[in-house]
Amino acid sequence: MTSSRVAPSGRRRTGPLSGTFPVTTGMTAVQAISLAGGLTPLASAGDTVAARREGQQIRRLRVPAGEIGEGHAEDFPLRPGDIVYVPERVI
Repeated sequence: MTSSRVAPSGRRRTGPLSGTFPVTTGMTAVQAISLAGGLTPLASAGDTVAARREGQQIRRLRVPAGEIGEGHAEDFPLRPGDIVYVPERVI
């Protein structure tokens, strides 16, 4: 069974909708990160991934959040059950 919610995790701020929240039609990865409060200064936006279940497999899909934010890439459409992960950048 696939959840109808999405869960941003990792280096993002805790916003008014932290945790999981419903996927709305047309919701994108950057919108989900924004709903969760946006990125922290330690976030590695370019290494953002979405984990998506496809049958019995879980695929890790690259989400170029930094490029999306700069207008150089298309935003990543989410599906119910996706988990968006923003790792910490190495300093």
